[in-house]
Amino acid sequence: MLEGAVIAALVVGAERIIVGIKASFTAERTRMEQAISEFRAADLLGSIVVDIVDGPDEYLFGEETALLEV
Repeated sequence: MLEGAVIAALVVGAERIIVGIKASFTAERTRMEQAISEFRAADLLGSIVVDIVDGPDEYLFGEETALLEV
């Protein structure tokens, strides 16, 4: 997921990637943070900033309005 987001950001010239994740997904958030660190260490992000945003469990983050509301 992160690799695809980075490729998309590079293609469109985005400076930031925002990942929405349910607050209860603690293990998944930890793994995402590790992946971001690995990408950064390998210099695969360049100047792109990656933010992880926690949201309520009842939200479906595949819907853009849920991410925008959070």
